[in-house]
Amino acid sequence: MANHMHFAACFLKSKNKQIKQKNQYTCNPELLTAGLEIANQNKSILISAEVFAKDIDIEALSVYLQPWQFVTIVIYYRRFYDWIISYNNQLYKRGKIEASLYDELNDKETMQMYEDAHTYQLLYRFHQVFDNIIIMNMHDTTTSLQKGFIAMQYQMLGTCAKK
Repeated sequence: MANHMHFAACFLKSKNKQIKQKNQYTCNPELLTAGLEIANQNKSILISAEVFAKDIDIEALSVYLQPWQFVTIVIYYRRFYDWIISYNNQLYKRGKIEASLYDELNDKETMQMYEDAHTYQLLYRFHQVFDNIIIMNMHDTTTSLQKGFIAMQYQMLGTCAKK
């Protein structure tokens, strides 16, 4: 997972290209080169990092992904008030906020930050650049998130039997 974060850090808008979390993730240009070698071999690449929901330069990511013929962006939907509790807890654990969730929800600036990182805003930002975007519902209990994602990929390739 750390490589995903080091890769994603290369597309941050901030100049220092560093994801400030428990571990400091910085851009690793070797991962970008490795990705382009994968593209040159006409192979697929899967990149997953939560930071893509935040301070990402979507235009730069789009330029990087141009060698691939098919690019699919997958966004996982989580109900806002389920997601915001988890997001708030992560920020609190990292020392980024000190207020209670109640206080945070009543702060306009904080609410704007929360709203900017949630699914519908993320979808809007990515849709400005990418055409093929899929939303996966985290609340779908018919299968696990991983199995649902894999089945969705097979359906896109036309290799799953349709019911």
